[in-house]
Amino acid sequence: MKRRLLGIEVSAFLCTVAALPAHSQTLSISPQEARGFVDSIRVALSLPGLVVIVARSEGTPEILVTGVRRVGTTDSIQVTDRMDLGSNTKAITATMIGALVEQGRLTFEMTMADAFPDLATTMRPEFRRATIRQLFGHAAGVHPYTDLGEFGSFARPAADTLAQRRAFAARVLSQQPLFAPGTKHIYSNAGVALAGIVAERITGQSYEKLVDSLVFRPLGGRARFGNPGTDTVPQPFGHVRGRGNKARIIDPRDADYIAPPVIAAAGGASVTLVDYGKFLQMHLRGMRGLDGVLKATTIRELHTAIAPVDSGTKYAAGWGFGITADGFETHGHTGSGGAYIAIAAIQPTRDVAIAILTNIGGDDDVSPVVAKLRPIVTQRLLPTPGAGKKPRQTSRARSASNPSRWQSQNTARTHARERTARPGRRCKSNGGRGIRTPKSFRTPVFKTGAIAILPALHDPIQYSWFSLTSTRTSQRC
Repeated sequence: MKRRLLGIEVSAFLCTVAALPAHSQTLSISPQEARGFVDSIRVALSLPGLVVIVARSEGTPEILVTGVRRVGTTDSIQVTDRMDLGSNTKAITATMIGALVEQGRLTFEMTMADAFPDLATTMRPEFRRATIRQLFGHAAGVHPYTDLGEFGSFARPAADTLAQRRAFAARVLSQQPLFAPGTKHIYSNAGVALAGIVAERITGQSYEKLVDSLVFRPLGGRARFGNPGTDTVPQPFGHVRGRGNKARIIDPRDADYIAPPVIAAAGGASVTLVDYGKFLQMHLRGMRGLDGVLKATTIRELHTAIAPVDSGTKYAAGWGFGITADGFETHGHTGSGGAYIAIAAIQPTRDVAIAILTNIGGDDDVSPVVAKLRPIVTQRLLPTPGAGKKPRQTSRARSASNPSRWQSQNTARTHARERTARPGRRCKSNGGRGIRTPKSFRTPVFKTGAIAILPALHDPIQYSWFSLTSTRTSQRC
């Protein structure tokens, strides 16, 4: 199976027209000005759609929606639309497990031996003592399952989804561990999927029903899964870059861009923008000591580092966290099933949760660029003078804070900047012998000055995103 993740060139469309209040208790600028800022980013980066969600611990989250559901149309994205969250589903799964912990139905220290007694004869001895907590921290030694080639027949749906998931658990737990549980971290979709399967076995309910009843219904929303484009009502379609820098719409039934049902708990959620804002706000409130759907103590446990802990980015239950360049502790995650991208970040001491979502994907082409938007958007929408450690502002950062300057950047300066300061990544695919420049900085669309909006800000909360591209995973840096 192959996915082509090439260049893009999308015409500028009008952002969604809706009545917005003149002032906002969440943003530092008016919603109209904020939406114009977000849309200027979308146009500069040639994205079909771009959404920014900003939540404080009090008040209603702001949802800034721009762009269209499908290129070539004027069908605007709405705040009630769904977006594929990819690996940001993991935090949702962890929240559902937290609800079951509060009910006393399981614990984070439950072992695989206790969770699957019927697999005692086939389970590897090393996995018997692996815990649910270690599954969420990618510290159980479970194989990654980030490549469709790893799934075999489990890549396809089955008539009995729960039975298929139990069979998948048996397979995963019978494989040779990558390492002794609790000794290191290797990112694993299958590990978090196992946690969802444990919940199914304990409760007798499907993973999807558990997330709906324990997480989103109490928030006043609804859990949704699968590609949004398959909905019975119009939704944003996913895109990738095609030949000639054109955005190519992805068929929502294309199996290459759908998470296999056996790992829905690791990357299958696609809730509405409104519901995702409520979900992030719940976590922000809990981290600030406020009880909600879950107790604050439970939320804080979900955001606690899972051993082994080092001085860099730390792994929690569905989140990575560390100190970002703005000087704040930031808990975040990036998700992408290949045709959408979702970025979430929470800064509890700053009282803000933010999400950036777009309906175009591509690990090598778009994700690195979109991932850099988090500090740019935060700086513009939520300036906090004197709070946190501020990095020295570069010329690129100054340009980022003033969108009217983006397209007026001198072309010669931009080209020189590309030649002298082009970022690169050392890849395992060539034995680490060379630096490969991301395609994002080689496509014509970024030679118009848009590269000027990408300041040199290091953000360690980009440690992973959901990818099932069999031809790309071995090349991933």
